[in-house]
Amino acid sequence: MANKVLLECRPMTWEENVEYNEFSDSLADKKNKVSGKEYLKKIVPWVMEHVYGVKDVNSFSPGELMAIYTTTVSLTSNIRMDEIKNLKTSTNGSVSEANTAKTADGSGK
Repeated sequence: MANKVLLECRPMTWEENVEYNEFSDSLADKKNKVSGKEYLKKIVPWVMEHVYGVKDVNSFSPGELMAIYTTTVSLTSNIRMDEIKNLKTSTNGSVSEANTAKTADGSGK
């Protein structure tokens, strides 16, 4: 009987994303250039291990692995507009100082 693994897809942290980009760039390096299939065979297990801590990808079907990978990359590039209150910009394009100060005062720090 196969082991069941339950995980929740999430975006990568800043550090994970930096490492992901470095690893991805190394695969695309002119010396080590790999095909699309070879790229996926290397990058998907990398994401599973470094983002989710899953060392044995055999617990998942190929479709599940691709869905987890694409969802993770997609979530990493999305912005949670409703959760980040200081993301709105002022008319001149800079972050509103009033909103920043108001949020800082309300945080209790």
